[in-house]
Amino acid sequence: IHFFPAENHLFYFRWGFYYQPPYYYEITARGRNSDQKNSAQRAIHYILGWEHQLKPTLDLQVEIYYKKLDQLIPYYIDDLQLIYQGTNTNEGYARGLDILIKGEIIEGLNSWIGYSYLDTKERPINGGDYRRRLLDQTHTLRFFVQDKVPKFPFLQFHTRILYGSGYRYYPRRVVENPVTNESSIQIDFSRTVNSPYYGRVDMGL
Repeated sequence: IHFFPAENHLFYFRWGFYYQPPYYYEITARGRNSDQKNSAQRAIHYILGWEHQLKPTLDLQVEIYYKKLDQLIPYYIDDLQLIYQGTNTNEGYARGLDILIKGEIIEGLNSWIGYSYLDTKERPINGGDYRRRLLDQTHTLRFFVQDKVPKFPFLQFHTRILYGSGYRYYPRRVVENPVTNESSIQIDFSRTVNSPYYGRVDMGL
C-alpha cells in the first residue's frame, strides 16, 4: 500500500509470507534419525516505510519492520558452513530499523550511507526464554561509493564498507574421553559468545 501526501513524500506498508523449503543438507543433517522430517521455515513480514526526496538527486529512506519467524531449524556455524540440527523446533522474531541516504556524488551513479538496527531472538516452540540468534548484529554502518574514469566512462568501480556489532557463535571446548584418555574439540551449545565487532570492505571494477 503506497500513500503520497506530497510530491516528494511517499509512505508505504508492505506485508507478506516467506517460505524456505528445507535443502538437502538440512534433511540429511548430522545425527538425524531417518524418521525425522523437516517442513519449510516461515517468516511473516510487516514493513512500514517513508521515502523523502531532499533534492533531485538526494533521497532519504526509512524503514521499520517486524518479522514473525516460526518452524525454525536450529543450526550452528562451522567456519563458513551452516550445520542444521534436529527439526522445526524453534520460533522467533526479527525487528529493526533501516535508514538510508542515497545520492549522486558522480552524475548518473548512486552512492549511499546507511545505518541499521536489528534485534532477533528465538526460543523452543514449547516455551522457554528467548535468546539472541547467531546472526543478531545489533548495529551496522554501511557506505557505498561509485565512481568512473573520466576519459573512459565505461570503466566504473565501487567500494562498499560495512562496520558494526559482532556476530554470536558457539565456543569450542576440549572434551576428554575417560576410557581412552584422548582429547577432542567439540562445540559447546550451552552458551554463546559475541565477537567484538564485524568489518568488511568490498571493491569492484
